[in-house]
Amino acid sequence: MTGIGCGIFNYLLYWSGRYDLHTGQKNNWIREVLPNTWKKALMAIVYIAAGVLFTCLFTGYGYGPVKAVKYCLLMGALVIIGYEDFKEKKIPNKWLLVLAGIRGILFAAETVLYPAFIWDNVKFTLSGAAAGGILLFFAYVISRHGIGLGDVKLFAVMGLYLGAGLTYLVILAALVTAACYGVVKVVLKRLKVKDEIAFAPFAAIGTIIILGLGF
Repeated sequence: MTGIGCGIFNYLLYWSGRYDLHTGQKNNWIREVLPNTWKKALMAIVYIAAGVLFTCLFTGYGYGPVKAVKYCLLMGALVIIGYEDFKEKKIPNKWLLVLAGIRGILFAAETVLYPAFIWDNVKFTLSGAAAGGILLFFAYVISRHGIGLGDVKLFAVMGLYLGAGLTYLVILAALVTAACYGVVKVVLKRLKVKDEIAFAPFAAIGTIIILGLGF
């Protein structure tokens, strides 16, 4: 049931993000998120299946229910943010606030369920935010704004979910996959060496890889 719930929630988040991208849309939000076409119905099935799969995977890794839900919702939200960054070359603050708000709710749940570990959880959360934000800020400065401030904020928020250790691994995985993508595009002459690419999609890919492998 947890996996199904995560899948449905992530599906709703995805179409909410798509709704935000549409300018001058005639449909209201409810009609936008309803699976009223075969493509939307198929996507709902895929999201639910992914939610169940990752929940079972995380359970196999010995994660508790809150931790499994935390990771599933993070991956789902990053898919939306990555899609928006790919299409619009920006990371909306609204979705970073949504992601941070979800983390706040899950933090409260962890506090209720595991009160003895509250300070460990605080250190885990804040150290992750600091690691992601500070490291990406240095990348922003060194790259002369090749890395955007939106990416800095994104990784700071991601750190709230991942802690410092996993945040470093996700950054590494994101950089490797982004570099591979860039090399292929340059070889195919669809991208110039100095062209910028959206980084949030690779943040999503890196997160899915690292969490899927159970690091």
